[in-house]
This record gives sequence, C-alpha cells and structure tokens, in this order.
Amino acid sequence: MESLLSKNFLPACALIFPLFQCLIQVLLISTIGAPRLHRILSRATLLLGTLSLMITLVVLGFFFSASEEDRHWILYYKSKIPLRFTFSYLGLLFWSSKNVMVFLIEVFSLRYFFREAGIGKFYFMVSVFSFALNLVFLSGSFSSFTLGWELMGLASVVLIAYFDYRKASVERSFLALLFYKLGDFFLLAALLYIANTTTIQSFSDFKALLNSQQNAFILCLFVLAAFVKSGLLPFSFWLPRSME
Repeated sequence: MESLLSKNFLPACALIFPLFQCLIQVLLISTIGAPRLHRILSRATLLLGTLSLMITLVVLGFFFSASEEDRHWILYYKSKIPLRFTFSYLGLLFWSSKNVMVFLIEVFSLRYFFREAGIGKFYFMVSVFSFALNLVFLSGSFSSFTLGWELMGLASVVLIAYFDYRKASVERSFLALLFYKLGDFFLLAALLYIANTTTIQSFSDFKALLNSQQNAFILCLFVLAAFVKSGLLPFSFWLPRSME
C-alpha cells in the first residue's frame, strides 16, 4: 500500500480515469461503423463504468484503512499554471457519489438512447463532465478548480443541446451558457480580488482570513457563483427550461 501511495498511483487513477474513458470512446467512434457501434459502445460503457466503481471502492478502502499520516494524498504538477489536487474526506465523498450517479446515468441511457443517432457524443460528453467534476471536487488550488469549473460548464451546454436538430434545445443551451457566464463573472471577480489583496492559493487557506471582512466578501462572491451555476433561486430561470 505504501508503494502505491508514494507513487501517487491511486490518486492519479481516481483523477484521470474519465479521460481514459474519453479516449476509449473516441477510438470506438472513429473505428467502428454505425451498425455495430451501439452494441460495442454499450458493452464498453458497462465495462468502463464497472471498472470506475471498482476504482472507487479501492481508493476509498485504501484511504480509510490508512493511518492519519498516510491520508495526505496530494498531486502537484509544476508548470506555468501549477495544478494541485488534494484528497480529503469531503472531496472523496463528493467524488464517490458522482461516480455512482454517472454509472447509473450511463446504464439508464443504454435503453433510453437505444440506437439513437449520436449516442457516442453523449457518452463522450458525460465522461468529459465526469472529469470536470473530478477537477472541482479534488482541486487543491484555484487554477485547477477554475479549469474544472469552465470545463463543467462547456460540457453541460453541449449535453443540453444534445438534440441539436431541435431549435428549442439549441436556444435553451445558449440560455444556460448565458447564466453560466454570469456565474463565471462572480468567480472571476472573487479570484481577482484574492490575487490582488491576499496571498492565499486554495480554499483551505481561508482559515488565515477568519474574522475578516475580506473573508466574508470573497465567500459571498463564491456563493453567488455557485448559486448561478447550480440554478438555485433566484437564478433558477434557466434550469427548468434546459430540462424540457
């Protein structure tokens, strides 16, 4: 177990497995003809979904069986834009719940989209959306969180416009995109304010701003961004229309 954790093997699998799903789906879509595509893609989806659940159980088992000192799982990629990912109780709770829900959605879609044209696009965008949520749930820095935030919004817009031959679907996807950009404005305002007035680089650093007016203002901006992105009142106008 220590060798796996020291090499960051399990955390890396937990983070990037949806990208592996995307790669497999692209290969299948580009190499298999339409008559056989749905059957093979369905089997591959079930296999990859089951593998994702197995990875979830293994990661949770290793995490909760490890000692307190070994539970500090951190992935850090040095580049011009540093990406840092932290595995915590709360992050793994959201991550594992997401994996279960994505698997159920994919299983349900096997019948709902039976022989539907463009089914490969749907599975591909679901995998992209799953990876974006991984970045959001496991991010340990604002840069990785923002990357996942933006990718999640783009994937959502494409999924809303899945039936792109219907004018209403495309119009509702643009409506969702408009509200997403409003949420992005609040997020960008919060990040710019943080960059110009503080030295913190992640949500965990907010402890340094306790009992501070800066802390309250920044949190308000983040809450507004989350409300708009999630379609919560009073920014829920776009949500029911995107589901019609």
